[in-house]
Amino acid sequence: MTRRRLFETISSSLPFFCALAAATVVICDAIGVSLNPDYNPLKESISDLVLYPWGWLEHIGMAAAGVVQALFAAFVLSSKASRTNLWLRVSGYVFAAMSVGFVIIIVFNTDPGLGIESPGGAVHVFTTMILAVLFPANCLLLSRMLGHHPDASTIEHFSIMMAAIGVLIGFQLLPVNPIRFIGISERLLAGVNLAWMVFAGSHLPHVVEAAEEIRQRSKSRE
Repeated sequence: MTRRRLFETISSSLPFFCALAAATVVICDAIGVSLNPDYNPLKESISDLVLYPWGWLEHIGMAAAGVVQALFAAFVLSSKASRTNLWLRVSGYVFAAMSVGFVIIIVFNTDPGLGIESPGGAVHVFTTMILAVLFPANCLLLSRMLGHHPDASTIEHFSIMMAAIGVLIGFQLLPVNPIRFIGISERLLAGVNLAWMVFAGSHLPHVVEAAEEIRQRSKSRE
């Protein structure tokens, strides 16, 4: 499959897969919480739910999110704009790295509670922290690379919201803060992430194409 054919194929299917992945994440989490009445979705992390019965449902949601990251990577890197825009290519590579990150947090479960008790738990927590930082940063980078398109501005606003909620979660992890609602904070962050994913999946194809056309016209005028 040629690069252009890959781009066109992903462009046409990206909205569907993004919506499907978002629905999968929400449904799997809702079912997992409902099947485990001892689990506290307000104070226990999303990763803690994996340790309960039917926790594999949460793994399905994580896998769905990881697949979409891989699709974003392939979409960005197969676009014509990425051939001339270094930072756009960097954004595509970061999406690819994040898809690998989801594989890692699926393979290595977290330790119960907020502490780290095993090497596998350390890998999970460290990878989760990297994803929490990389995703809003990469989305912000992507929006800046797409110029002044209105949809790019919306993507940027989603990115800023993700970063703000990420700071809120980080604050709750500080020893000086005795009040922790990690579960609801993570779900709030996940909700914004999923909203970004659905919006970007349905708008990025024509935004990327428009950005490339603008660059081409600018070059022809020089």
